Amino acid sequence: SGVRSQESGVRSQESGVRKRKIAPPSSFLLSSRSYFLLPTSYFLFGWLLAAGPQIAVNLRDTGQPLYSQQAKNIWLAVYGNTEYRRWDEENSAISLFEVVQRDPVRFAENWAGNIVAFAGSGGARSAEFERAVQLRLLAWPFNLLALAGLVLWAVRWRRERYGLWLLVWAGLYLVGISVGFLLPRFALPLVQVYVVAAAWLVGRSAVGGRRSAVVALLIVVVCAPQAQAGAQNVLNQQLVDERAIAQAILATVPADAAIAALVEPRTAIGKYSAVAHRLTDIETAPPAAVRWLVAEGTAPAGWRLVVAAGDLGLYSR
Repeated sequence: SGVRSQESGVRSQESGVRKRKIAPPSSFLLSSRSYFLLPTSYFLFGWLLAAGPQIAVNLRDTGQPLYSQQAKNIWLAVYGNTEYRRWDEENSAISLFEVVQRDPVRFAENWAGNIVAFAGSGGARSAEFERAVQLRLLAWPFNLLALAGLVLWAVRWRRERYGLWLLVWAGLYLVGISVGFLLPRFALPLVQVYVVAAAWLVGRSAVGGRRSAVVALLIVVVCAPQAQAGAQNVLNQQLVDERAIAQAILATVPADAAIAALVEPRTAIGKYSAVAHRLTDIETAPPAAVRWLVAEGTAPAGWRLVVAAGDLGLYSR
C-alpha cells in the first residue's frame, strides 16, 4: 500500500507538471497585456496628451502631423561641424532623407558618436563638450549609483520588469536625441529614470532600521555641500554690474514705481534679471511721469545718478 501511494503521488506530480507546461492561451495574453500593452498604452496616452496641441497646429498649417524643420540642425551637425556661421549654406526646408542620402556612412558615424559621447567616450574624443553626458545628470555619487542601478535592471530583467521598461524607454529616447548634435539639456527627461535607478539601488541596500538611518544620514551629508555648490555656481555666473543695479532697484525704487530702461538689446538686466518685468524699454527720452531710469552709458540731461556699476547706472529725477 505504501508503494502504491508513492506511485500515485508521483503520477499526480507528473500530471501537475504536464498541466503547467500546457498553459492556456489566455494566460499568455494576460501576461503580455500586463507587461506590454498596459505600460505602452500609458506612455502613448501621455505622449498624445502632451503632443496633441502641436499635432493639431501642424495638421492645420501644413497637413503633416509631425512637420518639422529640424533636419537642418542635423545637417549642421553632420556636414557643418556644428558651426553656426555655416547655417546659411543650406536651405531650411531640407528633409532628413536628403541629409541621410548625401553620405549615409557619415550620418551613421555622427549618430553613433553621439551615443558613445553620452555614455562616456573619455580620451577617445578630442571634443571639449558632449562627453559622458550621463554622468552629469545627477550629482556624485548618485550618478554612479544610477549607473549601477541601470546595469542591475538589465541583468535582472526577468524580475525587474518595470525597471526594464524604463531602461528600454531611456535607450529609445537616447537614440532619438542623438541623431544630430548632443547637448546636455537634450537629456534632461532622462534625469527621472536615473533618479529612480539610484533610489531603487539605495533602497535595496537600506533594508533594516539602523541601516536605513545610516544610509539616510550619508545622503544628507553628501548632498548638502553639493546643493550649496550648485546654487553658488549659478550665483557666480551672474553679471556683477547688472546684479548691483538689480539690488539697488530692489532696495531703493518703490515697488509700484515705473522704471525706464535705456540699454542695449543684448543687456541682460532688461531681459533675464529679477527686475526685468519692471523695466520699460524707451528708445529716446523717458516720459515726464517716469522718475526712475536705468541707463547704459550716459543718461539724458536732467537725471541724477543714484548708483553706478560699470557702464550701467540707476538714475532718478
